[in-house]
Amino acid sequence: MYGADVAQLRALAHQFDQHAQELDAHRMTIGNGIRISAWIGPVAVRFRRQWDSDYSRRVHVAAATLRTAAQSLRRNADEQDRASAADGGGTGRATPSEGGRAAGSAPDSTADIYRNIHSMRAGDDGVRVQVIRGSDGVDRVVVYINGTGSASHGLFTVGSNAQLMLGEGNKTLDYVRGIVAKAAADHPGAEIMLAGYSQGGIVAQRLAQEHQFPISTVVTFGSPRLPSSGLGGIDVVRLEHNGDPIPGTDLEGVLAGEVDAANAANAHAHGGSDVVFRGGNPFQGSAALSGGIADGASRGARGAADAGVAAFAGIPVPGVREAVQLGAATIAGAGGGIMGAVQGAGAGFLAGNAHVHQPDYVWLADQFDKSGRVADTSGREALRRFEGQVVDDQL
Repeated sequence: MYGADVAQLRALAHQFDQHAQELDAHRMTIGNGIRISAWIGPVAVRFRRQWDSDYSRRVHVAAATLRTAAQSLRRNADEQDRASAADGGGTGRATPSEGGRAAGSAPDSTADIYRNIHSMRAGDDGVRVQVIRGSDGVDRVVVYINGTGSASHGLFTVGSNAQLMLGEGNKTLDYVRGIVAKAAADHPGAEIMLAGYSQGGIVAQRLAQEHQFPISTVVTFGSPRLPSSGLGGIDVVRLEHNGDPIPGTDLEGVLAGEVDAANAANAHAHGGSDVVFRGGNPFQGSAALSGGIADGASRGARGAADAGVAAFAGIPVPGVREAVQLGAATIAGAGGGIMGAVQGAGAGFLAGNAHVHQPDYVWLADQFDKSGRVADTSGREALRRFEGQVVDDQL
């Protein structure tokens, strides 16, 4: 993993410790609440046993996991400080701006490609086309394709992701295909690069697999991987941040290392390349995980407290038996809610990151450009063919 921002690491460690304390406090609150003397009977006995033997222990484990992660983060920050001191540099890394590029700016680096994707406005319908004249006098075309939620008119929707991953057609794919077809017709024989973020990267891979257009290069940021077996001799560069869960949502992500090697070998056999570059802080999105757990526990604790007040502290109910049943059901529901929050923390983490999954891809792209790996050098050469002067920019 490349250098991380030590201040962010320590701040996240502090958040993890705080959420761990909240979990322990909520566990004690509910544990005391279910032992109220008015709650009797087999349901009460059974739930208390479940709480003591299972539910309470799971919440305790979740809190302990957060504390362990906090310790790991602090160790990582300390190691970064020591490494920086040994190199004579500052602590951590600088975080480049991810601000948009002005219209008419050709990409001079891999980070610029990402910036050009995110310079599109909400009304641009998620696609931008640039015609770039290289130093060799040759015109080449770059089509930038944005991610989920970047467009209107039913394009780039959440539901489109699954259709694209399963190889199905949809409105978004047809729309982008039409734009690429027009660019190819307007510039006969021009080499085309497709650059996509998230869902845009899936669209880019799908169009490259069709071999309808002179697509020579595909670069993706934070996108699930489609099999490269159908890409032939196309050069593919895939940037995947360790703190972004989305690239791992494909079937290939399960055996990432083996698939990376197979894709690279297949691409090489057809005269192309398939480069995967990963880096960054894997805990960058983890605040959503700890926050989700703590929020769920807090909701459960409040629900248990409210249930106790409602059932046993003077609010009219039909009778004592009904009151006990009401208390048992609501407190059991609150306990179940907490366990649902703990058990569903992973899903909540993914959902939260799916919504905002934009870790520092500008920084990651800069690291790719500086990498000395032979494969990365080959990938950069494929992208640099598209440097030059913009002669047409269609936002």
